[in-house]
Amino acid sequence: MKAITALKGALCAAAVFFLCGCMQSTGLGERAIVKAIYVDFDKGSYEAVLTVMDCKPSADAGAAENQAQLYRGRGKTVGQALSQAENEQSKKAFYGQNDLLFLGKGILKNDITSCLSYFAQENAVRPNLMIFAVEEDADEWMEQKDQMDEIVEQSGLLGVKTQGGQEVSTGLYEFFRQEGQGVSGWIPMLTLHENGLQTIESLAVVDHGQQTAVLKEEETLLALCFGGKSSELIYNGELDNAPLSFTARGVRTVYETDGTADAPSLKVMVEGEFQEISIDGETLYGEKAKQAAARINDFLQESAKDLEKKTFARGNDIFAFSWWMAQQDAQSVLNAKENGRLYKEQTVSYQFHLSAPKA
Repeated sequence: MKAITALKGALCAAAVFFLCGCMQSTGLGERAIVKAIYVDFDKGSYEAVLTVMDCKPSADAGAAENQAQLYRGRGKTVGQALSQAENEQSKKAFYGQNDLLFLGKGILKNDITSCLSYFAQENAVRPNLMIFAVEEDADEWMEQKDQMDEIVEQSGLLGVKTQGGQEVSTGLYEFFRQEGQGVSGWIPMLTLHENGLQTIESLAVVDHGQQTAVLKEEETLLALCFGGKSSELIYNGELDNAPLSFTARGVRTVYETDGTADAPSLKVMVEGEFQEISIDGETLYGEKAKQAAARINDFLQESAKDLEKKTFARGNDIFAFSWWMAQQDAQSVLNAKENGRLYKEQTVSYQFHLSAPKA
């Protein structure tokens, strides 16, 4: 009976303790607001750099200035590296506002599976975490401190832009969508400029956690269309050794399935309209524009085949081509996988029907 009375007393005391707000909590002023994470792999261990925004009071009593501080750590695992980086400052790290993960060139040369799996399983990480690849190693990344405010701000929630102005981003969840494919997808590769501006030069293709290819500009444009990321094709490059630039809008991809019970096939048709075509500095109209449009369609068709050689033909179905084929006959896709006929170059064909600019 005495034990029950004592237990009731303890519960009452605990209730008073919680209700009166005596529990210790971490105030905003005691939190380190993490806005970006950098991870690399070097000499057998991981390196992590946390970008923390310190709120510094300004002369205006109603305003405050955010200043980026970088904290670096190393460990045998991603978690250990992050923990050491957190311990480089006195506040409790808060990841609730972070949506950026930058991967250095060292980790891309190894295996990013454990890194991305760590963040996918970490409850403190936001589900819309965006992933970018950078050329800078940890030392070089630390040197970006003065422009880190701009880097974080420009990355934003929509992603970084290509040179043609298309916004590109890849979310963490996208690497875990393909059952049986491991960590597969693509990562936008950033180029940092002196003023903090960033552009997407290309995409790094990842298959089962390892980088297998880097896409050229025209392949990057097509990957964004096939992946449902863009309805535009904006290109500034060369065609037959002559400077070429074009803009196509309203671009859509149509899929048509065919084949046999053991060898399914897919026709990928790209439709849309050129808004402008310029070759060797001359903007083309009329018959010249029609002839150029036909040449560009052929060029894009060959580029699509080159893109396929770096992805689907290697068993890396990042554009879900097999899903489209399975909509007609799922069993034929399974049969083709089992007999090794699915990931053949002849399985997928391409047609481009981008019309010339209207006069």
